[in-house]
Amino acid sequence: MNYIYLAMLTLVVSTNLSAENYYWIGGTGEWNDPAHWSLSEFGTGESANAIPTLDDNVYFNEFSFVNNGDTIYVSENNIYSREMDWADLTRNVVFHFRTNPNEAKRVNISGSLLLHENVKISGDDALWLFNSTLVNNLIYTAENMLPHVEFNNPNGSWQLFDDLNVRGVIRHWGGELLTDDMSVFCRNFMSTGSTSRRLVLGNSSIEATQELRLENNNLDLDAGTSTLSCSILNASGMSLHDVVFLIGQQIPSIVGGNVSFNSLSFGTEDILGLLSTDFLNTPLDFILPAGSSISIANSFFVSSICENPVNIRTSEPGVQAFIYNQAGIITLQHVRLRDVNANGGSFIALFSYNDGNNDGWQFVGDPGACGLPVELTDFAADCQNRNTRLQWTTQTESNSAHFAVEVSRDGAEFEEIAKVPAAGNSTSALNYSFTDPNLRVGEHYYRLKQVDINGDYEYSEIAAITCVNIAPESVEIFPNPVKGVATVHLNLATDVTIRTSIFDVQGQLISEKNQDLPEGFHNIQFDTQLLPKGVYVMQVCINEQCEAQKFMKE
Repeated sequence: MNYIYLAMLTLVVSTNLSAENYYWIGGTGEWNDPAHWSLSEFGTGESANAIPTLDDNVYFNEFSFVNNGDTIYVSENNIYSREMDWADLTRNVVFHFRTNPNEAKRVNISGSLLLHENVKISGDDALWLFNSTLVNNLIYTAENMLPHVEFNNPNGSWQLFDDLNVRGVIRHWGGELLTDDMSVFCRNFMSTGSTSRRLVLGNSSIEATQELRLENNNLDLDAGTSTLSCSILNASGMSLHDVVFLIGQQIPSIVGGNVSFNSLSFGTEDILGLLSTDFLNTPLDFILPAGSSISIANSFFVSSICENPVNIRTSEPGVQAFIYNQAGIITLQHVRLRDVNANGGSFIALFSYNDGNNDGWQFVGDPGACGLPVELTDFAADCQNRNTRLQWTTQTESNSAHFAVEVSRDGAEFEEIAKVPAAGNSTSALNYSFTDPNLRVGEHYYRLKQVDINGDYEYSEIAAITCVNIAPESVEIFPNPVKGVATVHLNLATDVTIRTSIFDVQGQLISEKNQDLPEGFHNIQFDTQLLPKGVYVMQVCINEQCEAQKFMKE
């Protein structure tokens, strides 16, 4: 895809008029060799006889390289640019940082970064330092993995234009960072320091395999509907949306208290399979902050297998942590609880151990009762004529009575909707199915309650599915980039009134269209011929539920 217009838009917004435009020429060479820099975008004329500074824009285009595999070598500790733009690259090239055992390399950028999928970054781990004093800087990595990234100017503003994949650490020390619903992956994510900072997460997914640290001091956090995944969370006094604790590298822990969550999970739903293999003989711990509180508005998911319960404890033995619940009912299964004080709603621990100094919990079922009668190997949900169909398989059954099918709107509170008789006793694989006769709009959650003839029971994993949705979950614009007419494809489950709007990147409304549409497939067309070249946002709203996607006008 040609991103030249994206680069042009960026330059219009954020380029300093006094900056020089430097163009790489001559193929393979050293960054600090003036002979490889020209002031002509066509690779003609004499060398610039200088190398770029922090005030200069840097470009790589079709005239920059001679052969595929040409390499730019970085030997010095610091290189500089304002905008760094690889958007018009036409060859496969390498950006190689030579190893320096005494000091890591730094790529100092005071504007936007626009990489290209044809660039391969290699060599020494470099710190990509974004230190702009301007707003509307874009970060586009084109699926390149950067070693380390730092945002460090209280007056700057950066917006992700694609997913940010970092091998090491992301440091947010100053300015505004908008993840713009993109995914972020790194080892450590830190927004810390005494400088004013703003972090807008939207609907992004951020995974820090080790620590995620959000210091409340001077941080303006908008968590949106984001999902944060980490091993260690240090976010005292912050309000977060969904948080998932990763299992493997470090002991999952909440450091510091007074943290609010929409939902909190220990591992993901496939943790049962993981626990039954690699971690079967390894005690698993989940550490809560001693003497501090956490608040959970929706769901709290901690589950294990009977043979290997999760230890939920505090960072200081004998000192309680306080959990406040607004969801109504929180149910944990196969855990060991110690020093946890639960307040608000109902807290139920199924088949779990009370290891002392707990308050507010109902312990239901015998802990360690692992001999339930059904070996359930598969449980899945799909859509059939807009109804949910559940299918599951058992490998063996012993004195099994029935399966209770339960459904939930929020994944926390379930209601039973049907009973499916079980075989009773079997040593061969048996397949079951059930179709929910009720038409359920939006995402719903299903689980099975496996019950034996003695009344003992165990829950399956939870399956989430949406078979009927009146909201535009996915807005597809074709073509993208657009030259003339943009088309939005929609599949509507019912008759609706729809509003389609186009905004520029500053959020100004350009055009708007309101329509009444019946159930079925529709193509909504927009004539974009009068729009200037650049990046825009198309928003589709149904019953005030909105979805947006960027598109580029060529």
